[in-house]
Amino acid sequence: MEDSKIGPELLERWALQYLGRYASSAENLRRVLTRKVRRRSFEEIAATAPLIDDL
Repeated sequence: MEDSKIGPELLERWALQYLGRYASSAENLRRVLTRKVRRRSFEEIAATAPLIDDL
């Protein structure tokens, strides 16, 4: 695991990679990104929720 923070650029990259492989609704993409954040850093879930919603 990296020590870097999860920021908007990283979330956007994850979203684009996911959408490049799968068709997804906005709600499903939100769940996928939230799971990815949780796996990487459980403490950052609350901080990244608004960023995920902005995508």
